[in-house]
Amino acid sequence: MEFLRLVARAFVKNAVDTDQTGGFPFGKYTFVFPNRRSMKFFQKYLGEEFGKIYDRPLFSPNLITISELFNELSGLAPVDPIEAQYILYRNYIALKFPGELFETAQAKEPFDEFIHWGSVIISDFNDIDKYLINARQLFTNIRDLKQLDGDYSFLSPEQQAAVEKFWGSFLKGGGNFKKESFASLWNIMYDLYTLFGKELEEKKQGYEGMIYRKAAENPGQCPYDNLVFIGFNAPNKCERTLMKRVRDRGNGDFYWDFYGPMVTDRNNKASMFISSLVKEFPSRYEIESEAPGAVFHVMGIPSGIGQAFAAADILKKMIGKDPFKTAVVLPDETLLMPVLHSIPAEYDKINVTMGYPVTATPLISFMNALAALQRDVKEKGGKSCFYHHSVREVLSHEYIKSIADKPAGKISEDIIKGNRIFIEADDPLLTGSGNRLLQLIFRVPDNAAALWDYQIEILKELDEGADTLNKEFIYRYYLSIDRLKGLQIPMKKETCFRLLAQITRGITIPFSGEPLAGLQVIGSLETRALDFENVIILSVNEGRFPASNAAASFIPYNLRLGFGLPTYELQDAIAAYHFYRSIYRAKNVYLIYDTRSEGLQSGEVSRYVKQLKYHYNIDVNECVISPAPVIDDSIRHFEVKKSGPVMEKLYAAFANENGRGLSASSLNTYLACPLKFYLEYVEGIREEDDVEEGIEASTFGTLYHNVVAALFSGYTGEVISKEILRKEAEDEENLEQIILQQFKEAKINEVSGRNIIIKEILKKYILLTLAEDEKYAPFIYLAGEQSFEYKLSLADGTQVRFRAFVDRIDKTEHALRIVDYKTGKIEKPGGGFDIPDLFLKGEDKQYKALFQLYLYALIVTREQQRAGIIKLKNGTPVTVSIGKDQSELDLVIYPVVKIKKESVFSEPIYAGSLARFEEGLLACVEEIFNKEVPFTQVPAGKKVCEYCMFNQICGR
Repeated sequence: MEFLRLVARAFVKNAVDTDQTGGFPFGKYTFVFPNRRSMKFFQKYLGEEFGKIYDRPLFSPNLITISELFNELSGLAPVDPIEAQYILYRNYIALKFPGELFETAQAKEPFDEFIHWGSVIISDFNDIDKYLINARQLFTNIRDLKQLDGDYSFLSPEQQAAVEKFWGSFLKGGGNFKKESFASLWNIMYDLYTLFGKELEEKKQGYEGMIYRKAAENPGQCPYDNLVFIGFNAPNKCERTLMKRVRDRGNGDFYWDFYGPMVTDRNNKASMFISSLVKEFPSRYEIESEAPGAVFHVMGIPSGIGQAFAAADILKKMIGKDPFKTAVVLPDETLLMPVLHSIPAEYDKINVTMGYPVTATPLISFMNALAALQRDVKEKGGKSCFYHHSVREVLSHEYIKSIADKPAGKISEDIIKGNRIFIEADDPLLTGSGNRLLQLIFRVPDNAAALWDYQIEILKELDEGADTLNKEFIYRYYLSIDRLKGLQIPMKKETCFRLLAQITRGITIPFSGEPLAGLQVIGSLETRALDFENVIILSVNEGRFPASNAAASFIPYNLRLGFGLPTYELQDAIAAYHFYRSIYRAKNVYLIYDTRSEGLQSGEVSRYVKQLKYHYNIDVNECVISPAPVIDDSIRHFEVKKSGPVMEKLYAAFANENGRGLSASSLNTYLACPLKFYLEYVEGIREEDDVEEGIEASTFGTLYHNVVAALFSGYTGEVISKEILRKEAEDEENLEQIILQQFKEAKINEVSGRNIIIKEILKKYILLTLAEDEKYAPFIYLAGEQSFEYKLSLADGTQVRFRAFVDRIDKTEHALRIVDYKTGKIEKPGGGFDIPDLFLKGEDKQYKALFQLYLYALIVTREQQRAGIIKLKNGTPVTVSIGKDQSELDLVIYPVVKIKKESVFSEPIYAGSLARFEEGLLACVEEIFNKEVPFTQVPAGKKVCEYCMFNQICGR
C-alpha cells in the first residue's frame, strides 16, 4: 500500500475529532510536502480513507509545499532568475572594476560571458544560505593556517582538517594564473554576497536560499498551529531548523518513508541521512510498513529510441489494468518525446509533470539559424548582405517548410542557380517573396533593442501556424526574450543571441495534466513520496541513473566538506534513497538501460542493478537485445531488374531523338558500376547543386575550356600564326578581362581570397596552352565547344545515340585536329594494356580519358579526322594525338617539357584495334539494353565507391 495512503489512514483513524460536526476534522493541521505532486496524491488518499470510515465527503485540510511555507514565513517574493543574474552582474562589475563607469567596465567583461558562471555563483549562495553558513568566514582568504585555530573553532575536528587541507595545499608553492584568478574572485565573494542580498532585500525579493535563511533565522509569527511534515528525506539546515522549532513547541509531526530492508540498510547510501532524522523527529502515529515484494526485469537495448519502444511493449501487456498504478520514470528528460509518441493509444489519459528541455526542441535550432543569419551579415557597397549558407539554413528548417515551403524553395533555388554568395537585404528575391514570415526574417536590426523586437515579431508569426506543442515552445522562448528586453541591459547586438543561448540552456517546458488519473510519466525526482504497483525506469545506466556529474561550484570540495555544505555524496545518497524507496512497494519493476558505448556513455548498467543482484541477492530477470548483425559487404547484393518501365526509360534516354544520348562519361560510369549508371543516368538522380564560393575542380575545368574558347573565338576561320599566339600571350590585360568575364558568367562574383590564386593558376595554364599551340602553328581555328552525334545499330535494329562535345577543332597543313582539354588526372595504361581492358567493369583503374579518346576517334574516323588530348597538370601540358597514315591510326603520347626518357610512352593504334574497340562498345551497349542483365552494384572494396553519392544505399 502507498506510503501517503498509509499516513492518510493513520490520521483518519487517530486524529479525527469525533465530536466535531462542522465538517473540518483536520482543520487544525497544515500538511507540508516536498512538492505539489505528493500533496495532490495525499489529498486524494485522505479523502478516500475518510470516506471508507465515515461514508461522507471531506473538506480538504490545509496543504502546502515546503517552498510555499518558507515564502510565507520570509515575507520575500522569489526574484526572476534573469533579473537576479543581472543584479549580481552589476554588483560584480562594481567590485571587479572599482571606480570605473559601468559602460566602460562591462566592455571588459560582458554580461553574456558572465552569465554562465554567474548562475554558478547564485547556486553557491543558495547552498550557503540553505545550510546557514557564515559567508564571511567561508570567503575569508586564509593567509596563515594558525587562523584556523582561533577563528574556526566552531568547526568539528574533521571539518577543520578538511579546511586546513585545502588552504594548506593552496598556500604551498608559487602562484599561477589559475590560482591568481581564483584568489581575485574569492577576495570579492563575500562583498558580492552581501551587496547582492542587500539589493534584493530592498526590493522585497530573494533567491531561494535567501528566502529559506530569512525564514529560518527570523521566523516571525508562524500562521500555522500544527505542521505535519510528510515525505522528506534530506532536509537542508534551514528546513531542519524550522522542524526543530515546531517540534520543540510541541506542534510538529513528522512522517519519514524509512521502511524496507534496502532503505534501512546501514551499508546503503539511501539511509545516510534519513536514519538519524527518524530518531530526531519522531512520528506521532505509527503506520504500516508491509510491502508485496517486487519482480525485477532488466533489459539492455542498444538505442535510446529502442528504450521507448520497450517501455511501450511493457505497457501493451498492462492494457486493461488501472493505468494510475503505473509510472514511467525518465532520468533522461530527452527521452520524453519518444516515450510519449510510443505509448499505446489505449492510454487515453497521460499525466506528465516532468519538464522537457527547450534545448531539445526544434525551436532552438531555428533560433540558432536566425542567430547565424544575423551574425554573418556583411556590409558591401554600403548595403547589408546576407550570406548564402545562413539564408539557406533558415529556409531549410522544418518550421519554414511547414509554413512557407514554396516561396522558401524558390529563394533557395534562385540562390543556387545564380551562385549568389551574398544577397542584399533589400533584394527583391527576399523582399518580394510574398510571405510575411520570410519578410520578417530577412531584415537587419540596427541595434540590440531592435533585435529583441525582431525576434518577438518572428515568434508571433510562427505561433500563428504552430501546433499546440510548438506553441508552448515558442511561448517559453518568448518569455525569455521579453524578460531580457524589459531589463534594458545595455549590450552590443552580437551579444544578444549568445546571452539568449546561455539563458535558454536552463529552461524546461512544463507539461500539465491531471495527476490523479491515467498513466504517470515522471522524472526521477518526481517519485518522492509516491508509490506505484508497476514502475518502468529508462536510462538505468551508470552515469545517468544515478547521474555522475556533480553540480558546478566555485567553492572547492574540501571547503564544502569542512563547512558542512552539500557535496556529491549527498546527491548520491538522495538518488539512492529515491530509487530504493520507489521500488519498495512495487509489484513489477522494469529497469531498461542503453548498452551502447559512445563518447562519454559507457553502456554500463547502473550500480543499483548490481546492488540488487549481488548485495541483496535478488533474482533479476535479465535480457540484452543485441545490435543488428554487421552484414559482410561482400555478400550484400543490390540489383535493378530491367522491367517494362525501366526499359522504357532506357529507350527514352538513349534511343530517342529527343533523348540525351550516351556519352563517354555515362559509359565510363556504367563500366565502373552499372547500378550507379542506372541511378544517375536512367533515373536522373544527381547530387544537389550548391553555391560555389571557391572554385572546385569541375568548375576550374569549365572555366579553362571557356577561356580558351573565348580567346580564340575572334579568329574563327582564320590562320593563327606563332606571332598571333605570342601577341595573345603578351596581352595580359585582355587575358585578365576574358578570365574575369568567364568568372562572372559562371556566377562567381567574388574574385577574392582563394579565388585570386585560382585565377592566377588559370592564367598560367592558358599561357602554357598558347606556348604548346606554337608547336603546331600555323593552323586554322575552325570551332570551339563543338558537338557531334553518332548512332550505333544494335542487333534488334535499335539505333542508340551517342553524343560528343569537342572542345576545339583546328586544321593544320596535314590534318584536322580534334582537341579535348583535360585539367584532371589521367591514368597511363600500364604494361600489357589491350583494348578489352577499357571495357572491364568495376576496376579501380579506369582509363577514362583513353576510353573517351577511342570513342572520339571512332566518331570522326569516317571523315579521316585527327583527334588529340591536351592534358595540363602541375603546369606541364601533355599532348595525345591520333593521325591517319595509310591503313592505320597511330597513337603517340609525349610530354612537351623534356623529362626522363622512361616517362615517355607510346602505343600504336591499328585500324584493327579501333575495330576491336567498336566491337567492345557494341557489346557494352547491347548489355545495357539486354532485358535479362540487371543493373548490379560494383563488388565491395573498389575505390570507385569511396566518393560515390550512392554508397550509403549499397553499404559500401
